[in-house]
Amino acid sequence: GDEQTMVDRPVAVVLALGFVLRAGLVVFSEVWDEANPARKYTDVDYVVFTDAAREVVASRPSVTPEAASEAGDGMAAWMFGLGSPYDRATYRYTPFLAWLAVPNVTVAFAWGKLVFAAVDVLVGWLIADILRARGVAPRAAAAYASLWLFSPIAANISTRGSADCIVVALSLLALRGIIRGHEVAAALWLGAAVHFKIFPALFAIPMALAIDQHSDPASRPAEPLALLAPGEAGHAAAARGTADDSTAGDGTGGDGTADDGGADRDGDGADSDGGGADSDDSDGG
Repeated sequence: GDEQTMVDRPVAVVLALGFVLRAGLVVFSEVWDEANPARKYTDVDYVVFTDAAREVVASRPSVTPEAASEAGDGMAAWMFGLGSPYDRATYRYTPFLAWLAVPNVTVAFAWGKLVFAAVDVLVGWLIADILRARGVAPRAAAAYASLWLFSPIAANISTRGSADCIVVALSLLALRGIIRGHEVAAALWLGAAVHFKIFPALFAIPMALAIDQHSDPASRPAEPLALLAPGEAGHAAAARGTADDSTAGDGTGGDGTADDGGADRDGDGADSDGGGADSDDSDGG
């Protein structure tokens, strides 16, 4: 089927409400932290990210921009002109996270929280989009996405300044790529997720198995989403397969049981509510 190109109205509503909730929590976090410095809402890791970003803009390079310029690489000159986030003690994350947090220093301390809140809402959209690809109705997809968007735990984690939502979003993007039949994109997204944290590497095994099941293009289903837990289209195909198996059994006449059902259907046109069986009983009486 065609991919969804627009966000359905019910999904858009819950996404907007989810972002409003998180934006409100970000504002609350700023007010709370100022009034309660001993018991801050903000995650201590967020402070580490911000300190690492401060080191990035501190311009203490290990290789001088002049040396990079002599090599004829202007981008390298700019990159080498940045400081190292690892000059901040206890910073053990990808450097991309520190670079992402640079506006925490140059714009506003709450910048990163707003970015994480937006990524958290992106997770809700990915949940809805994956479900829509499986044939789930818009309202039902919005309801399932709401389980994430309005979860107090998920909203609290992202607005406190935790970057875990980025790993979740990248992992779901990889899953979406598998379902859509875009294996290369899925591999890139999964690689990015593993770069941020190692545990998404566990997802590589089931994803590889799902791809391997249909590695021959000729054997791929018409609907790529059938690779993983098919929706309505897949259930219809399964029903057709069951009907075909039943027909094949009638043709072989293996035990004669199916033939009796066929006789009932052909003989008196009984419908699926068991009327044919009742008429047989009355005849026998």
